[in-house]
Amino acid sequence: MRRIILDNINLGGLADSKYLGTEKSVQGMAGLDVHTEPGVIKVNQKLTKESGSTVDGFAKTAVVCSDGNTYFFTDNGKIIKRTAAGAYSVFRSVSGAILGAFEYDGFVYYARAHYLGRWLISDPTYIDDTDRSFQNDGAYHPMLTLNGVLYIGDGNVVAQMEKTEIAGSGTITSAGTYVYGVGTHFTTEAIARGKIRWIDNNGNSQERYITSVTSDTVLHIESAFDPTPPTMPYKLSRHIWSANALDLTKDQTITSLGPLVTELLIGTTASSDSNICHIYRWNTWSLSFSADDIVPENSINCFLPTDNYVLVQAGSKGNFYVYSNNRLEPMFKLPGVWLNKTAIIHPCAAVNFNNMPYFGLSNVSGNPAGQGIYSYGGHSSNYPRVLNLEYIISQDKTASIEIGAVVGVGSIILVAWKDGTTYGVDKLDFSYKYTSAYFESRLIITDRSAQSDAVIRCCYRSLPTNTNLSIKIKKDHAAAWSDALTTRIDATRKFIETINKIGVFITLEVRIEFTVSVNNAPELERVEIDLP
Repeated sequence: MRRIILDNINLGGLADSKYLGTEKSVQGMAGLDVHTEPGVIKVNQKLTKESGSTVDGFAKTAVVCSDGNTYFFTDNGKIIKRTAAGAYSVFRSVSGAILGAFEYDGFVYYARAHYLGRWLISDPTYIDDTDRSFQNDGAYHPMLTLNGVLYIGDGNVVAQMEKTEIAGSGTITSAGTYVYGVGTHFTTEAIARGKIRWIDNNGNSQERYITSVTSDTVLHIESAFDPTPPTMPYKLSRHIWSANALDLTKDQTITSLGPLVTELLIGTTASSDSNICHIYRWNTWSLSFSADDIVPENSINCFLPTDNYVLVQAGSKGNFYVYSNNRLEPMFKLPGVWLNKTAIIHPCAAVNFNNMPYFGLSNVSGNPAGQGIYSYGGHSSNYPRVLNLEYIISQDKTASIEIGAVVGVGSIILVAWKDGTTYGVDKLDFSYKYTSAYFESRLIITDRSAQSDAVIRCCYRSLPTNTNLSIKIKKDHAAAWSDALTTRIDATRKFIETINKIGVFITLEVRIEFTVSVNNAPELERVEIDLP
């Protein structure tokens, strides 16, 4: 008798195809936790729609804000606020899609095609939808903070907002209004985008945001304070806007931004029918970039948040690269059928969660691969990095959907999605397991000179009440999976096995499906396939 064992799939993850992959890899899996306890295959928690009917547009970007709320920005011009308790409301509506957003120095900045807006986090009534103007009206405005500066992609240029500080002294005329001292004057433009700091009579540091400017000598602050001595020293910090801090060639459009220690990586796309894009490296202070790598893809879609290496998804054919020595080098390809089919990762559809990158795959055409939230990593540095389709959106669909903003909030992730004309934001739900978890073996090819038969056995660690492990098969390259095979449970030796042999075959594929009960699920150690 020959025994084939399927176990430790955390060491192989998803295979490149049903024929080939790294050792211990499987041709398909979804909704499984293979990393928390290496060697045991568990079922993940499910994603549950949390946003109700409040989210009625596709949110491609989000900000986890220092005020304790999370803000989602939609393609129909809505800013949706999610409180820490999970309550959703429309914070603000503007005209046009919101294409990027980021928190920076006490403000949340958000970009539409032509305008950069912002609001004051400590006083959201101070909000300006047209705080700044872009040079280009584009479909992308990616944002990133680096070295204390906010960088924003705008067509073929990088814009920046930078905080600067200057000292001065002046007098207070009334609570909430400040008059500059003689010899210190600023334009209305410069002053109205910062904050003022001073030491009060008790020696305590105080600060207020500047909300408006009457003239070059009078400014108004966000809230009143007790008057200090008639003349006091202060420090004024302000946000200085540069609409063109770095320019690229006119044929390039910036789609994504990423960090490389203290330098900025800039990903682009060219025209829709071009298969050439660029990734630029810029030290953020020189007049030009220091490196330019030409990439044979149509776009740089996403810089995935990783630790100590730069992982990039480029193009629409599932290709991932690592940035090394000023160029992109192929890393892996997402398993799928990519001929004449396309899918991408949106720029904000990635998060570092459980110390590994998670990313959402979105269909463009043809559904080349399963769509949902993938991970790429391992339990620790002692384990290989592998691919796993961790989470399926609450629609329980893996085709014809898009994944927008993916963010981590404490121990949960939030996932914005689009399913046709239906939209939502899901939350990782710790009260329920995912109900359709499975994995599928790679193709098992036997000696064709002697057809084989088999008994299949699932060896479990635990099998809670009302849970089960179902076994399905494909024989000889069948197009569809069989119905669940008839099995018996041996509770003493802790396995579930097929009662009858499955019949002769020359090739075999095995699918294990997990039946859960609310928040309980089987824990599988391995699958044994006994051949004659």
